[in-house]
Amino acid sequence: MKFGYRRCGKEQTEEEQSLLQKIQQQVSENSIIFTDEKSSENHQEQYYFLRQLLQAEDYLYIDRLDSLGANFVLIADEWEYITKQIGANIVVVDSDGYLNSERMKITDVENASQQEYL
Repeated sequence: MKFGYRRCGKEQTEEEQSLLQKIQQQVSENSIIFTDEKSSENHQEQYYFLRQLLQAEDYLYIDRLDSLGANFVLIADEWEYITKQIGANIVVVDSDGYLNSERMKITDVENASQQEYL
């Protein structure tokens, strides 16, 4: 299944609207795009609800990498939880060509240092 998630301000900028359109292009009409408002409290109620719905082989399309957390450690922890523990894929739509966890999977553990990214 495909899910969308984004964090945006109360008033959407053109860039945020553009990222929403990119997410909408990727998820099906029956899918839900979850949205949390950016705030100083960093509440992500919709994100944590969405996280409970994710299953192995699902796709999570997010607007920006920082939607996963407020700092590098939190982002890395969430990325690992979703891709390794749940087994879902993450696609970041603000990257040219999209940052896609499925393209980063190591298929040959013995030659992991020679991994090619598609």
